Order: sequence, then structure tokens, then C-alpha cells
Amino acid sequence: MLMIAVAILVITFQDSSRLASAYGIAVTGTFVITTCLITVVALNYWKVKPIFVWPVFVVFFIIDSAFFLANLTKFSDGGWFPLAVAFIVFSVLMTWRRGRSLLQAKMKTLGPPLKDFIDELNASDIVRVPGSRVYLATDLNVTPFALVQQTRLLRSAADQIVLMQFVTETVPRVDPDKRLEVKRPYPDVTQVAVHLGFMERVRAESVMDAIAAEGVPILPDECVYVVHQVSIEPSKSAHMWMRRQYLYAFMQRVALNPSVYLRLPVDRVLGVWTVVKLTEPVAKPPKVTTKSDH
Repeated sequence: MLMIAVAILVITFQDSSRLASAYGIAVTGTFVITTCLITVVALNYWKVKPIFVWPVFVVFFIIDSAFFLANLTKFSDGGWFPLAVAFIVFSVLMTWRRGRSLLQAKMKTLGPPLKDFIDELNASDIVRVPGSRVYLATDLNVTPFALVQQTRLLRSAADQIVLMQFVTETVPRVDPDKRLEVKRPYPDVTQVAVHLGFMERVRAESVMDAIAAEGVPILPDECVYVVHQVSIEPSKSAHMWMRRQYLYAFMQRVALNPSVYLRLPVDRVLGVWTVVKLTEPVAKPPKVTTKSDH
């Protein structure tokens, strides 16, 4: 793909001088962005005193900006290209971030607090079937909507329910001794927080093996993994432009499936599909029907 993109770029520009104009703006623009980012990192993460950071920032920013502004005179000779690419990439990334934020907030409203759900489940006539089911969660204290839907529609729940949350840390790799946090707030519910570095991937089955080794009554080779798939339906009432909603819906549709990313066993994966409007008014999360409700 990179070779094809480069070939198209060379054929489009044809003249090396125009390509040089694009290169000049791209490089000097990178200088300016790098100076700004290193300043943010120094202040917020390295905790360097501002009195040392700002003078250095001002010096480098003036120099970098001078080079960048000088190259902007070549905008019409091909310099527009890196700016156009930057705008498109930035728009896509911000659309994904905004859409993801709205989706996560919406999904939290669809699931009741875990304590309320378990209390209702234990007081209901829901059939408890032997075995374990693993549900992916973004918040271990909120019931995953896939679990709510399965219980409400299928009228059954597994004897052992495992809520698994993957937390990406700001370091490349996490110490194996600090990778797992396992809690059992109820005899039939296990909460697992899996901490990963941003360069790490993990097999969900290896996590289940580690949980079983800690005494949780599950059989890793028989666990059923429930994956929640979401389809976005654009809405005029959303706090996003319609075009951005359609773009986010497309990206959500073609995003890597969690079952592939986590390398789940394909013969033990169950999918639950939900259509969501990002800002649709949401009713109170559905209750588990109890005997007295019949």
C-alpha cells in the first residue's frame, strides 16, 4: 500500500520541485508540532518546572515557526498536499475519538449498576445453566449490556459470570506480576482487570488460565466468550455532524473484531448485536423479570 501511495504521489506531482515544496512544509510542520508536544509532555508528565520549560519552548517555537511560515509561500506549488493529508488524518482521528466517547457514555446508560443487576438476578426465576460466560466490559461496576440482553431475552444466565476489562497503560509493557486484578464481589461473579502496555497483546484464554489458578471455579477450556457488537445508526439529534456520524459508523463497522484481537477460540464465541443511536434518549435499563412480575 505504501508503494502504491508513493507511486500515485510521484505521478500526480510529476515535477520534483513541486514535490520538494510538499516535503518542506511537511518537515517544518513536524518541527512545530514536535516542539508543542514535547512542551506538553515536559509540563504534564515529566513535571518539569514551567520556569525552565517555557523559555526553551519560546526559543524553539520562534525558530521552527519561521521555517514553517517561510515554506508556506510554496503552498500553491504542492505544499497544500501535506496540509490536506494532515487535515484528513486529524479529522478521522477526532471523529473516532468523539464517536467512541459518545458510544461508551451511551453504553453505560444501557446497563444498570452491577450490584442492582445481581440482586435482581438472584431474586428472579432466571435459569442458571452450568458453565462460565465471559463478558467484555469497559467498567467493571456497570453491567455489560450483552449480559443484560442475554438474561432478559434468553431467560438464562451462567453459573459463573466473568466480567473482563482490558486497561491499556501508558508504558510499553506491564510487569507480569501487576497484570491481573481479580475480585469476587459475589460467589457467582468475578471481576478481572487486565493491565496491558500499549505494545502488548494477550490471549484471553491465558487470562482465564491465570484466573483459574487463583482458585476461581471455572473451566478455562469450556468458557463461552460473549462479544458485544455495536452498529451505529446516525441520528439528527446527535452532538455530531451527520457526515461525522456516518464516518464513525463506517469505522466502527470495519474495526478489528474483539474476538480476533483477543484471539478467542472461534468455537466458543457468542455474538450479541445492538443498534445504537449515540444520543437517543434512553429509558431506564431493562430489569430482570422476577416471579412476582408474571
